[in-house]
Amino acid sequence: RLEDKLNRLKQILLKGEKDDKTDERLIDTLMDLAGYAILSKIYINGQRGNEWTIILTNILRRYVLVTI
Repeated sequence: RLEDKLNRLKQILLKGEKDDKTDERLIDTLMDLAGYAILSKIYINGQRGNEWTIILTNILRRYVLVTI
């Protein structure tokens, strides 16, 4: 999934279009990537004591790092 987001970002930037729809797709893609970065940081920190950290780590394992 992360690779899909990066490829989408690359395509948006390569097209060089300047309209509201492209801006919205670019912002959505950047927000997705930011979310993955936050989830990755939580996973790397390995803070297992916090219930939200455990939930987010499970989401990361299931949807982002499917090879874990």
